[in-house]
Amino acid sequence: KNSSTPGTLEFGTTCLSQVAFGANLTTSGGQTINDATDTKVICNNVQMNVGSAYDGTTGVFTVPAGMGGRYVFGYNTSIYDIDTDDHCDSKLFLNGAHANRFWRFRQRKYSHSSNQYGWLCNTQMVLVDAADEIAFYVRATTGSTSVIQTYYTNFYGFKVED
Repeated sequence: KNSSTPGTLEFGTTCLSQVAFGANLTTSGGQTINDATDTKVICNNVQMNVGSAYDGTTGVFTVPAGMGGRYVFGYNTSIYDIDTDDHCDSKLFLNGAHANRFWRFRQRKYSHSSNQYGWLCNTQMVLVDAADEIAFYVRATTGSTSVIQTYYTNFYGFKVED
């Protein structure tokens, strides 16, 4: 806001977003995912949770009552041991299913050699309603289980507009 002192600005103490969260995966050894199965990523270490809308035990963000609107959600992760012709992908789920509005925002990586890391990340703005549940999922098609890497895996979001 403008200051009463010419040439200066004053910054308020009100948080710009009434809802915001950031969490990362710290589970020892990472999180195991089954082959060719959409698996919810549980970012258990909640670093910020303005509005208390993210649950680090379930990996689900629930839009608070009266707080629907435009949100930015983002994630990044690394999946180890993606071999030749394997692939992995990531996506957001809305209310337990991959929603059409998220489809174009998924990310997929194919490997052309052995023992590769699948690095997946995305940030997107979406319109959600109060009580909607958003979660971050990955899938690796490798012929066996894969491991989501600890500390390289983050999930975050914040409200930007009503």
